[in-house]
Amino acid sequence: MNTQDIPEGYEELPPDAHEIVGDLERDWFGWEESLSELADNSLDAAATNVVIDVDRARRRVIVQDNGEGCPEKGNTILQKGRSHRRGGSRLGRYGVGLTHASYQLAGSDGLTVITTSNGVLHRRMQVRWGDLIDAGRWFFPVPEELTADEAAKVLPDGRGTHIMFTMGKRRGFMHAKQTETALRNLAFRFSPALRATRQIQFIERRGSKRPARKELLRAPDDPRWSDPMPTFEVRVKNKVARVRAGILDERDTSGRRGMSYTYGHRVIIQDESDGMGEYSKQGFAGLVELGNRWTLAQNKTKVTDDDWPALCTAIYQRIQPMLEKLKQSSLMLNTEHMRPLIASALNQAFGSPESGWHRKGDGKKKRNIRGKSDGPGSDKGKKNTRNRIGRIVVDFYDGRDEERAGKVEGNGLRVELNESKAVIREAIEQRDDRLLVVIAASLLCNSDSTQWLTDRGKRFADRLGTLLAKPIDTSRVVRSAGA
Repeated sequence: MNTQDIPEGYEELPPDAHEIVGDLERDWFGWEESLSELADNSLDAAATNVVIDVDRARRRVIVQDNGEGCPEKGNTILQKGRSHRRGGSRLGRYGVGLTHASYQLAGSDGLTVITTSNGVLHRRMQVRWGDLIDAGRWFFPVPEELTADEAAKVLPDGRGTHIMFTMGKRRGFMHAKQTETALRNLAFRFSPALRATRQIQFIERRGSKRPARKELLRAPDDPRWSDPMPTFEVRVKNKVARVRAGILDERDTSGRRGMSYTYGHRVIIQDESDGMGEYSKQGFAGLVELGNRWTLAQNKTKVTDDDWPALCTAIYQRIQPMLEKLKQSSLMLNTEHMRPLIASALNQAFGSPESGWHRKGDGKKKRNIRGKSDGPGSDKGKKNTRNRIGRIVVDFYDGRDEERAGKVEGNGLRVELNESKAVIREAIEQRDDRLLVVIAASLLCNSDSTQWLTDRGKRFADRLGTLLAKPIDTSRVVRSAGA
């Protein structure tokens, strides 16, 4: 490459500009991801205070910290794939995170200006993505050397980093709901840092006539566990993880479901099933603090360490009894809730007499035909008891040694579903009463007690299909359930 092609006062950084812009377009970063990357860089630079200042009227975003600044000369802070942070538990990647954030926040027609100071070296650098795209070359203006007084105008502490993104016309701000969601997620994502008394402040300006909104992010409360496990450590070779987990209280408002993993100053995996095997995340939450020897993916949303599978297995072995306890409890609650729903649907489909409120005469008055007794031996109570004879009852049982999906007893008046069958167990967990109605009705139609159906059986398919809003092949369902 001929260095004479580079404009005076500029320096070129590899790779090709068009290639890098193409990568940035494909690697989509939203507001939340961009602000997370910038906060990572600040916290990695030992900042104790990070300020995110959004000025909607000026179409400007500023992220400022009081950290160590960038110690290297030149524009390496903007060189994709290069980071001057090495070792330890540092997560920020100036060469990737800042580049992505700059392109996504400022846009191809916007401007990014970076002022950084480590207390000795004070510099200002800038990038306008449209210039790089037009030139097809990855070159930047040579950083401007500043005096300490000049740097102090934007860095009151005399050190740190101040990044201003002036947004292009094609970029828009988050609307109010997105802003609230992003702040809530950022507070959880950086909860380890916030608990360590490091501060992240959000400022939102909407013009000179409206007061600015200022909010200091606070770490969310831990999940509220009704049945917590004692905190325990898991060791895999020379790596450590500290685990807190348990069954969630029904009054929990944390929003946590599944396992969340923290590393250094942030959460890297949020509300996932890693370490839970095949169990459902519902009703269970765990927080895992990883030591500083684990290897993360570049985007910091997963662990790429070779020992990660062993860690997940070790955690699963410790929490599996609690997960099984929750599963059995959930199944019991669900079956109690679903029995009357399924029985009611079957009685509607088969036209069995049903107790309850019915309209009388012109419909203005109602009478209750539920069995009511005026006292022991009451004829009225006996009469209404006879009215309830013929109602279908639904129950569940554990028939793990049986091949069938269930059984019909009492000449078709009682249907029992085998909750050990995978399709039924899954339907119970998901509260899919529609599928359970189909299975129960299929058992009725295929049982030895079908004579009681007589003319009702002729109308069964149509009535059940109407009830469930689609035609049902009941024999096929029974075969699959019993497989």
